[in-house]
Amino acid sequence: MSPGAIIARLQNGGAEQGWSVATMDRASEPAYAALVAGAPASPITHTLAWRDLLLGLELGQPIYWLARRDGQVRAALPAFLRRSSSGAVLNSLPLVQSVGGVITAADAGPEERAQAVGRLLGAMLAWAASNDVRVACVVGGPYRGLGDVAAFPRPPDFQLVRSTNVLDLARPLAPRASITWTIRKADRLGPVHRVARTPAEARAVYDLYAASMQRLGVTPQPWELFALLPQARFVWAEVGGEMVSALILLVHGQVIEYHSVGNSEAGRRLQTNTWLCAQELAWARSQGLRFWHWGVSPSPAVHDFKKRWGGEDLPFPVWGWCTGAVDHWRALTPPELAATFPSYFVLPYDQLRAP
Repeated sequence: MSPGAIIARLQNGGAEQGWSVATMDRASEPAYAALVAGAPASPITHTLAWRDLLLGLELGQPIYWLARRDGQVRAALPAFLRRSSSGAVLNSLPLVQSVGGVITAADAGPEERAQAVGRLLGAMLAWAASNDVRVACVVGGPYRGLGDVAAFPRPPDFQLVRSTNVLDLARPLAPRASITWTIRKADRLGPVHRVARTPAEARAVYDLYAASMQRLGVTPQPWELFALLPQARFVWAEVGGEMVSALILLVHGQVIEYHSVGNSEAGRRLQTNTWLCAQELAWARSQGLRFWHWGVSPSPAVHDFKKRWGGEDLPFPVWGWCTGAVDHWRALTPPELAATFPSYFVLPYDQLRAP
């Protein structure tokens, strides 16, 4: 069956079950926003605000598929497309720490979700094959893990499974003794917990984070990533009137995401970041938030720090389908491929070979 025929079949929905699939337009944006707002553990990356952020960062073209059942939007698949002279890549979604994948209504049961996953991914793969998309990737997340795989219309051509850590704030916190000891040690210094109230204070938090990353030889995320998001929360720990540790958190629905952290040399030495995390965890619980998502870690040491708070390690999968010729991309080095498609998953490194 041709890609066009597959799209037509999916869009008429399997009429016996009342499904139809179509891309989102301006008129259907409110229905999509309502779906995201009601979905359990919906991350900020599902929101239209995140879409607008990615557009502002010029990371590609948004293509959001909606699945209706009996005329009601019951599921969605957000994605972004990036083109190059050698073909295009589609991701759900690009950019560091983005969580994409299929979103379903809060009251959708396992059977309905499986039907939605199959239809939405089928539409995505058929569209990709018809539009010179060489690789289509679905970036999953910790709240569904690997549970959707059985509903995929065909097996992925590659899969990456990274590990992330999530704290369920409805349960008592159970940090290891080393975390508790570090918090008490920092508390003796009399740190002050501050929350940015002005753009200048928010920028000062970002500047500390950026300087901290640069000392580690890591390129910081751009200021625009945070400046364009009203859900960004900028906080810091102050000792003796000096900002020593800073966090940039993203808050949406039930989820607070530990996104970016920075320390001055004094903060690194005093370990005030641990104390600051404890303050923000207490704030999140007071607000009735459900999940603290630590995010995928760049190193085993950072991951171990997150595990010591007592959360659960969960899989963070990325599934990829080759929907066109990719041999010319496998001839590129990982840095060359990343330069062509910045912020996108394209092919896993173990499938690449140097020229």
